[in-house]
Amino acid sequence: MQNKFNLADREWESVVNHCTRETIAFILPIPGTSRRDHLAENVQAADITLSDADFSALR
Repeated sequence: MQNKFNLADREWESVVNHCTRETIAFILPIPGTSRRDHLAENVQAADITLSDADFSALR
């Protein structure tokens, strides 16, 4: 959603709302990763488990 979903462009708001209701992460890859080490770091983010406290802090 970076650079696409914002106050002016709400095309995907229904998808975001559905993901919120179903507690599904709505994540899009960020294009432009040109280094393998950055790609590996980005892929590792899929393995992160957040606690309830973590989710609360993000809200």
